[in-house]
Amino acid sequence: MNLTKTRRGVALSVALCCGLAGPGCKSDSTVPTHPTQPSPPVTTQVTSGNRALPAHHFLRIPFTTGQTGTLTVKVQWTYATNVVWVDVAAGDCAIASYQASQCEFLVASNEAVAAPQKTVSVSSFAGGTHTLIIDDRGPDDESLSYQVTLTS
Repeated sequence: MNLTKTRRGVALSVALCCGLAGPGCKSDSTVPTHPTQPSPPVTTQVTSGNRALPAHHFLRIPFTTGQTGTLTVKVQWTYATNVVWVDVAAGDCAIASYQASQCEFLVASNEAVAAPQKTVSVSSFAGGTHTLIIDDRGPDDESLSYQVTLTS
């Protein structure tokens, strides 16, 4: 009878040990692994606005970001007959530098389009100071909106 109590005590001790130790108690058990999922991309608005822009004039919009990623610029205007250029320059592209074509453009969309809107993107965009240039080449004055976002 004493031997039976001892065996029950040992069996109970082993059961408790396995219960507390979890999967490591069994020789054929494996610890499940969970692969890490990449973080979903995050899109942040850098700048936006609505402006009137006379024909043959341009807007110079400096902006700064501290992140890298894909920069997207969306510009919409009123008249499909107007030619509107959308450029993004590295650094602070001054008015005189733009007029003398001395800015370093990361993207330049200088073609006419059928619809009064353009979207340009810069992948592998590095943070820092940059300049958005929106140039109304005419023939008419414009009312436009712009939005700059960064996805990282």
